[in-house]
Amino acid sequence: IKIKSNTNFGRINMIYKRLLLVSSAFLLTLGFSGCGQNNSTNSDEIQVVTAAPSNNENSENTSEDSMDNPPSNEEKVTIKLGLMSGVNSYVVTHLMDSNDTNDSYEKYEFIQGNTVSQLCEKLKSGEIDAATLPVDVATRLYNETGKVKIAATSSACNYYVASVGESVKGVTGLAGKTLTVAKDDLLAKSVIDTILKSQNVTNCTINYADSTDAIVKGLSDGSIKLALIQEPFLSQATANNPDVTLAIDLYDDWDDASGGVELPTGCLVVNSDFFGSNPKAVRYFIKDFDASVNMSRHSIDETAQMAERYKMVSSASIAKSAIPGSSISVTTGDKMKTTVSDFLNLMSKNDPAVIGNKIPDENFYYIDGK
Repeated sequence: IKIKSNTNFGRINMIYKRLLLVSSAFLLTLGFSGCGQNNSTNSDEIQVVTAAPSNNENSENTSEDSMDNPPSNEEKVTIKLGLMSGVNSYVVTHLMDSNDTNDSYEKYEFIQGNTVSQLCEKLKSGEIDAATLPVDVATRLYNETGKVKIAATSSACNYYVASVGESVKGVTGLAGKTLTVAKDDLLAKSVIDTILKSQNVTNCTINYADSTDAIVKGLSDGSIKLALIQEPFLSQATANNPDVTLAIDLYDDWDDASGGVELPTGCLVVNSDFFGSNPKAVRYFIKDFDASVNMSRHSIDETAQMAERYKMVSSASIAKSAIPGSSISVTTGDKMKTTVSDFLNLMSKNDPAVIGNKIPDENFYYIDGK
């Protein structure tokens, strides 16, 4: 898909300043949010989104780069970023826009995949340099290959129970019910098992759908009555069928069941070989990503319009409905490492298969440019 360049440079400067101001302010109040793992389409095609060259001359003063000047247009590195649909892509809408309007530190080529396995294979082969992935998938990939570093989290727990005509009051109301879960979402099954066990619900039957797409379809046509689902897929199902309701928001239930351990779901990973060859470009990439995630959270209407423009969702209205329930935010550095480490330690005790049966070593984490 060729994205047309916007030559309104007054707008460029405005967007850039907003990105930096929001990013800096929001670092004081970081939180977590969630994102889905599957695309709402059934095609296995890869779409390449190419943006116009960048001419940004602005700089951001941080201790990390106080001795560096931002790269000139000639020095910029083109980073191939793999994306999943849903919130994992919503968080880069402003990066796509700033890249397209010549207003990002580095240059980007956005490659949209329909399954996490596609992106993992391309990361392993070096065909892409970075990707947005579920945290559990990123951990398993590192344990398998050692070829990625986690550089940021962009989302966390936003699991919901959706209902079509079933009256459910809290998690204990799932007793005697059948709950559908996507079989390729290992983390979702682990999350609901942990929550059910903590509330002594032993007779909830788990039914497996082939994918999140199948759950959306089942909720839409009423063949699925109760399902574990994330945004934006809940909003998609609700748009298709007004009888779909949010029965349970599992955020507090997870918090209670985990003893306060946060549940990071979406993250940004960088190919280790690419990082080794381009450490400065990766530092500026993280700045671009950080600003984009913050703008995605704080500018919901604009983000929704961009999500439609870049074909991440069928309509801006669905994105606008989904974003608030996704609690989008970003963490990097030591805060990111602490959050992810605590989560992985919990998974290692509760369900080690979710993270590839071992806790990653220190090389998994991108901290302070290393």
